[in-house]
Amino acid sequence: MSLMRAKIADPRTLRDVTLRAAKTTAAEAKARGIVDSVHAGADEALQAAMRMGEELAARNWDGGVYASIRMAAFPDLCRTVGLTAEDAEEKLMTVAAKL
Repeated sequence: MSLMRAKIADPRTLRDVTLRAAKTTAAEAKARGIVDSVHAGADEALQAAMRMGEELAARNWDGGVYASIRMAAFPDLCRTVGLTAEDAEEKLMTVAAKL
């Protein structure tokens, strides 16, 4: 439920999806803010994801800072999946040590 609450901000949409098992098309999900973009297929979605990654990398963004912001934005979700700030910091240090 934490994941659904994190991704579906509108209470009516959350109610419809969880209690009424409402089916949502990709276009409807985008209109309701559940997803950020819609693509024709897996290949197109992969290309869009790659472009987004390249754009973030071109900005010289700090992955650790980005992870911290995401964890602060979705604390309930992080607790649900067992991810704590300490876990994230430890994983970041492990990755950094291998670079």
